[in-house]
Amino acid sequence: MSLSDHLTKRYPVPEERYVAANVISHEIARRFRAEANAAPPLKACPGCGLELELTAFGAHAGRADGLQVRCRSCRRGGCV
Repeated sequence: MSLSDHLTKRYPVPEERYVAANVISHEIARRFRAEANAAPPLKACPGCGLELELTAFGAHAGRADGLQVRCRSCRRGGCV
């Protein structure tokens, strides 16, 4: 059942249907903004001891999280 069909069934009066659709669209937009503003997931690198974004780690298909243990800088020898 589409959202339009659901609203028509639940709210037979067009004005009520319009208000309900507006409330739903605002809630979806609020949730989308909240997800977009959420902090990116971090992972600790045992080499440098920093918590870095996941993009700082290379791929490793054999690990559960799919990422290398050490960050790219540590693997290149650039971390202190």
